[in-house]
Amino acid sequence: AINATSQSIYVITKNTTNPVNTFINYSNTNLSTTYPAVTNISAIMNVSKSGNAFLYVNNTTNITIQNDSNIVRGAGLYIILSNATGNKNYTDNSSGDIRNLSIGKAPTILHVAVNGAETDLTTTYPATTNTTGWKDPTNQDITINLYRNDSSANSDNNTVITLGGGGWNYTLNTTGNENYSANSTYRLITINNIQFLNQVAILVS
Repeated sequence: AINATSQSIYVITKNTTNPVNTFINYSNTNLSTTYPAVTNISAIMNVSKSGNAFLYVNNTTNITIQNDSNIVRGAGLYIILSNATGNKNYTDNSSGDIRNLSIGKAPTILHVAVNGAETDLTTTYPATTNTTGWKDPTNQDITINLYRNDSSANSDNNTVITLGGGGWNYTLNTTGNENYSANSTYRLITINNIQFLNQVAILVS
């Protein structure tokens, strides 16, 4: 009698890549928001303990230490890449998953008040005026400048002065900064000349 023993050989190859996803605010989608929004970026592997996940911004800066952290980031475009190393069952996933985070500049709010009111003013010489310009909130790290008829008037800011007859345009502006947008606002002051002829007529009569 002949005894025959059959043998089977099974070859199990690694999965092609270690699946990983990029989440922004817990969603696997792109996000557009405005400074100073809080954002959370995380790299999550689809298979538990299949390797190590990493996070990169703009393909160069490793921000893995920020994984699943709530952070206020500056305005700009962030190209977020998550990738993962492999293990005995999965190969490295270097191309990973890419999502875009776009953070727009916050609007800069400016105010100009004349004699305490944020409205234009018409008055008669020699009335005094106090023009005040400020930003809101005041702790924004931006520079503001006050102009009167296109000439620098920072010295007029919150100062009582007597303007001559005519029209005066007070403009407050800022070029903003990396997180706040440029803006400008203005108020018009009209100073009418005193009516001397009417006064003379009254005195004569």
